[in-house]
Amino acid sequence: MNNRNTILAGLLAVQLVLVVIMFWRSDDGALPETALLTGLRADAINTVQIADEDGGTLVMRRREKGWQVAIEKDVWYPADGDKVDSLVTKLATLNSSRLVTRTRASHGRLKVADQKFGRRLELAGDGKEPAVLYLGTAPNHKSIHVRVAGDDKVYLVKDLAAWEVQVDPGTWWRTSYLDLDPDRLTEIRLKNDKDSFVLIRRENKADWFLQGSSMPLNREKLNGFLEDVAQLSVTEIIPPSAAKPEGTPLAEITMKGDGRETELLIWDRKDENSDHPVKSSADPFYAMAGRYAVDELLNSVGIDLIDTGSSLETPKKK
Repeated sequence: MNNRNTILAGLLAVQLVLVVIMFWRSDDGALPETALLTGLRADAINTVQIADEDGGTLVMRRREKGWQVAIEKDVWYPADGDKVDSLVTKLATLNSSRLVTRTRASHGRLKVADQKFGRRLELAGDGKEPAVLYLGTAPNHKSIHVRVAGDDKVYLVKDLAAWEVQVDPGTWWRTSYLDLDPDRLTEIRLKNDKDSFVLIRRENKADWFLQGSSMPLNREKLNGFLEDVAQLSVTEIIPPSAAKPEGTPLAEITMKGDGRETELLIWDRKDENSDHPVKSSADPFYAMAGRYAVDELLNSVGIDLIDTGSSLETPKKK
């Protein structure tokens, strides 16, 4: 074969390689997707451990009643199950079409090294060896560099960011602190600085009345009040080691229904920039609630629930 034929053969080989590459590329120019974790099902994961670059750590575990997050060592609080499940599913099904490097020397620069990382995630379950992921630098807000422990390859993964895996327990705990069904309540006793009153549901459970009054209640105001009393979201869970509120509560609410009695206490806040300490008898932990979440309970006056319009209504002529 002369030199000319050799050159032509070489060019043909290059063209064939390019054809193969173009054939395997997807529409956006990416190579075939590679699964980063194999043999690990999301529903089999029962423990998630997160560490960040500043030494912060967090542990979450799945139990029979759902996910829990550690707010202190060996102190667990219910987590937002949907949020944790979403993260676990995303991590267990990570894939990428962008292989960034195969060399260990690049791990430090990309912050996916064993000792230098943005996030370290450990997923355990099914009695298997835990899977460990390292999340590193992010070239943009839609993607991040990821490496699986024990493998030198680093991939660029889309739709994943470090802010999705925070070590702050407040990112994960369940914010619904009190969640009663207003339709199941039969009696409410409320005492605050402005009033002390009792609401009772009639035996047919169709109507409420204010104890000591025969006037009907305003349906819209009543429904809003029942929701404020029965459901409360909080901004923070107070761990057992933290100081508890002192002094007399600003409001005391007792709710009865389904043969149970639930008490909610609300204390004054330290200053205008603070939240209100609260404690429900249905929860072993104290918590903090925003002013707007408890404002109605702190300022409710029983007579304000009366439908004053009906008392002024002129009887219709027959």
